[in-house]
Amino acid sequence: MHWADDATLDFVRFLGRRLANTHMLLLFTARTDRSEGQMRVRRALGEIPSGNVQRIDVPLLSEAAVLSLADAAGRDGDAIYRATAGNAFFVTELLAAENVATPPASVRDAVLARAERLSPGARSMLDAVSVFPRRADAWALSGLCGIAAA
Repeated sequence: MHWADDATLDFVRFLGRRLANTHMLLLFTARTDRSEGQMRVRRALGEIPSGNVQRIDVPLLSEAAVLSLADAAGRDGDAIYRATAGNAFFVTELLAAENVATPPASVRDAVLARAERLSPGARSMLDAVSVFPRRADAWALSGLCGIAAA
C-alpha cells in the first residue's frame, strides 16, 4: 500500500469493514513516513473497525543486529550499517549481493521508484547531490539547481 490510488483504498475500506464475518485475511505493508500518500493509507485504515485491524510495526535493525547478520555472512557490518541505517530490506539485499561494491538491482529499483515520485524541484536536487562524492555545499547545490541559497 505504498502508493495506493483512490479505488484501491476504497476496496481496502470495503473489505476491511467485512472481514469479521469471513475466513479472509487482508495483509499489506505500508511505510510509516508522513507523505501525503501514506497519510491517505492511514486515513483509510482509520475507517476500518479497530477489531479488524492489527498493526505490526517493523523497526529499523539495531547496529548490533546488523553487525551480527553481517558477521554470519562474512561481510563488513560497519559498512553495511552505515549504508543502510538498519533498514531491513537494504540490509538483507546487500548481504545477499555477490558484488558488495555495486548495489543490487532490487535496491537500485527501490531507490529509483522513490526518486520518480519526487516533485521536479526535489528530483533536481537529488540529481545534483548524487554527483558529489561525500558532502555537498549549499551554495554548490543552489547553483546547480538554479535556486537561491537560503
